[in-house]
Amino acid sequence: MSDSFERFELSTTAEFIEAAGRNLTGRKPLPRKNDENGTKVGAKGFQYDWREPHQLLWDQVVKDRADQLKAWIGNPPLKLVKSVVTLEAEYSLRTPVGTMSVVVPIDGQTTEVAILTAGGDVIEGEGWRPNSGYQLREDVAIGAAKHDITFILVQVAKKQAAT
Repeated sequence: MSDSFERFELSTTAEFIEAAGRNLTGRKPLPRKNDENGTKVGAKGFQYDWREPHQLLWDQVVKDRADQLKAWIGNPPLKLVKSVVTLEAEYSLRTPVGTMSVVVPIDGQTTEVAILTAGGDVIEGEGWRPNSGYQLREDVAIGAAKHDITFILVQVAKKQAAT
């Protein structure tokens, strides 16, 4: 385990994960922003509808990882943002400041991903395969150089107090 991320194994079956990767619906481009020069920046890929197979997979992650999730994020009221994402090769997806991300592959492929830590270090060769996943701390990015990757992404943040 690193201060930036933790890779984990799931106790679920391959069929369960494959079901989450089939028949993705509601495809739309990932939102990108313009930098100060008007150039589009950010991850490139697609986002899909969150459906029952994705929720079932997330429920399994919570069951398998309850203690680790609690250790990383504490015990405050939480805000969850759930999505299904295909990230194009050569792009990375960064966890926003103030959140922690859980990434679980659903594309059935075995490849390698790189992690870019908040400090700028690149950790290459992390195994991307069914039945694995990652917990990423804030300001940490994940991406693959050779293949597009598809995964469920759950971003966990402390809820802002009402003002």
